[in-house]
Amino acid sequence: MRHVAAKGSLKRLPGAVSLLAALLLPGMGFASGDTLRVSWASNSESDLAGYRLQFGTQSGVYTTEETLPASANTYISDIFEPGLTYYFSLLAFDLSGNVSAPSIEVSARMPTTPGLLPNIISIFNLRSHSFYAIRGVSNILAVNGQNLQAAVSVDFGPDISVNNTTLDPNGVLIIHVDVSPSASLGPRLVTATNPDGGVGSNSNALEIVKSPDFNQDCAVDILDLNTLARAWNERAGEANFRPEADEDGDDFVGPGDLTIFVTFLGRPMEGCP
Repeated sequence: MRHVAAKGSLKRLPGAVSLLAALLLPGMGFASGDTLRVSWASNSESDLAGYRLQFGTQSGVYTTEETLPASANTYISDIFEPGLTYYFSLLAFDLSGNVSAPSIEVSARMPTTPGLLPNIISIFNLRSHSFYAIRGVSNILAVNGQNLQAAVSVDFGPDISVNNTTLDPNGVLIIHVDVSPSASLGPRLVTATNPDGGVGSNSNALEIVKSPDFNQDCAVDILDLNTLARAWNERAGEANFRPEADEDGDDFVGPGDLTIFVTFLGRPMEGCP
C-alpha cells in the first residue's frame, strides 16, 4: 500500500465531515492498475442520509461528484489518470436534504510510473545454508529476492527482532535477527516493505526450529545423534520422548527432526564462539 500525503489541514470543521487521507493501492506485480482510495471519518448524526464526494484535477474546481450511502467511509476507484493530481472535498447530507459545509480539501497524485513490488524468493541461514532459523539465538539470514530497495524493511513476525540489514551488491539482503526462546516453531510469514510502499511476502521461505545441539556443547555431533535415536518414533507423553529432540515442535520425534539435525550436523552453531 502506497501512502500519499494529503495537503492542508485535516481537522474536522463544525457541521462538516473531514477527509482523513488519500491512499494509493498498487495492484499485484506491475502496478499498472493503480487505484486511488479516499477515506474519511464517519458522521454520527442519526438522520445522516449519505455523502457527496466531489473531485477534479484543479484545486477548488470539482468536475465529478459521487453520491455515497451513509454507511460509507471509503471511496475506491481506478478511473484516475497516471501523473495527475486530484483534489477532493466531501459533504454530508441528511434525510431532509440539508447539506453540510464542505470538508477541507485534500489531494493525491497518481504515480506516473508504478513501481515493482518486492518479491522474496528464498531465505538462507548463512551458517547452515538452510531455510531454518534457530530460536533462542542470533541468526544471520540471506534474503534473496527481486525489486528489494536499499531501505527495505523486513518483518519476520512475533518474537523475531531485526538488528541489522544490509543490501549487498548482488541485491541480497543480509539480515541479523534475534529469535526469542519463546518464538513459535514452524514456517513464518516474512514480509518486505519498500520505501515506496510496495509490499511482498513469502510464507514458506523460513522455518523456526529448536537447536539440534541438544547438550549445548556448541557442536552438533554423535552425542546429539544418540539423544535423537533414543527418542526416535516417540510422541509427547510416551516414555522415551525427549522434548529437545522434537526440533520442529510437532510433538513427535521423526523424519522432520532428523532432516533438521542432518542440516546442522558438523556445522558451527549460532550463539557459539
